Amino acid sequence: MKGKDQGIWIGEKDLTNDPSFIEISKQEFASLPEALGNAEAVEEIGGNRRDFMKMLGFGVGAAAIAASCDVPIKRAIPYTVKPDTIVPGVA
Repeated sequence: MKGKDQGIWIGEKDLTNDPSFIEISKQEFASLPEALGNAEAVEEIGGNRRDFMKMLGFGVGAAAIAASCDVPIKRAIPYTVKPDTIVPGVA
């Protein structure tokens, strides 16, 4: 990028460079807490972004498979006239 200000503005406060708007925009993205900013503290917790993404992917995949599996509906239709060769319970 050549420069941060390329003549693009979103609203009137952005166009006029209102000091209160500039102060709020600087605080828009808060910094990470010290525990997350420290790599050693993250290692002690035992998790990282890669592990989180693996678990998220597994969870979404499992949910998608479970939601897409339809159980076929089997309806039992009784005989109106039972054949003599069929005995219930005998294969």
